[in-house]
Amino acid sequence: MSSPNASDLHQVSDRLAKNAMRHFSERLIEMVLFAAATDLSVLTTVGIVYVLVPSRSIFSTASACRFSDRQPMDAAI
Repeated sequence: MSSPNASDLHQVSDRLAKNAMRHFSERLIEMVLFAAATDLSVLTTVGIVYVLVPSRSIFSTASACRFSDRQPMDAAI
């Protein structure tokens, strides 16, 4: 049994060789997936901000004195 030549190891089959159409379709799929991931992350961030901004107004109008006048739970027992 003879060992393979270095040139035999570096040959790529015709089926796996990159051609222009395969390269274009792979780049198109990459761009679509990147756009989907970007849109998802932006929409998630916008949704979080949309939910948190109205609740911020509740905490900004509350007074610290209003909460400090209450009795601790232990004293009520």
